[in-house]
Amino acid sequence: MPIYLEIDRLDRVVMIVAHGEIDDTDLLKTAEDLLAADVAALAKIIDTSASVSHGSVEQVAAIARMMRERPGGALRGPVACVVDPQRPGFSEAFAEQSAADRPIRLFTSLREARQWAVQTMAERR
Repeated sequence: MPIYLEIDRLDRVVMIVAHGEIDDTDLLKTAEDLLAADVAALAKIIDTSASVSHGSVEQVAAIARMMRERPGGALRGPVACVVDPQRPGFSEAFAEQSAADRPIRLFTSLREARQWAVQTMAERR
């Protein structure tokens, strides 16, 4: 699978790294894995800088809606997206769909993304 998912409950961070070609099936499977893991309140770092997304805008909107409407209404953690500005794709579309629901920002540096996610989580406590 071209999407790697790691959950660190101690640090309250979920790391999602995409490599290569990503399609709607990959996106949906990762969203379902996140929902099953019940990590809505944790910070997420999504690194799509080494991937090319072939996911449709409709699929991205459906995933954002699925995450937003999940049962339980838990507080949703911040999302830091690491992107390659030369290759827009999933992260930019997801940020656009989710901006009103949670703190979400785009970065070109993994270090900056992690710092922002950790700081944003600390401010919420």
